[in-house]
Amino acid sequence: SWHGMHMTLLVRVLPLCASLRTLSLSGNRLGQDALDTLAGAIGLGRALPQLRELDLSRNPLGQSRCLQRFAEALSKQPQHPAGLPHLNRLFLHDCGLGVITLFNFYRVLKPGALPMLVQLSVGGTTSGFEAEALEELSKVLVDGVMPRLEEVTRN
Repeated sequence: SWHGMHMTLLVRVLPLCASLRTLSLSGNRLGQDALDTLAGAIGLGRALPQLRELDLSRNPLGQSRCLQRFAEALSKQPQHPAGLPHLNRLFLHDCGLGVITLFNFYRVLKPGALPMLVQLSVGGTTSGFEAEALEELSKVLVDGVMPRLEEVTRN
């Protein structure tokens, strides 16, 4: 299980990994502190400028506001419109995400936050995902937050 301390150590070396293209943190039981630390580094533009794939699947991200804070970090850089400008695959499946968590994630993202995202995996969500969460996702797509999104997987 990773906690804030572990992520703090990882975040310290991420700026040295300017060419890193894939980061898999799947199944590490990342909590609020760990994802906040990662989001902070991304929001400051210090980490992962070339990242193409981020796997946060199988972490308990649906239990708090950490996914919303992550979206805030992606949306906060005025001089760099996206904290992860080259990200094209984001895996959030089996994270216990409910409609409200996904709604807040989509709602917080600003236009240009994920300009290259092609694939979004949110499988393993709780019931009610289809109608409400897809409706909110469609608004995000219209607003230009994920202009290249081609695939949303739920299973």
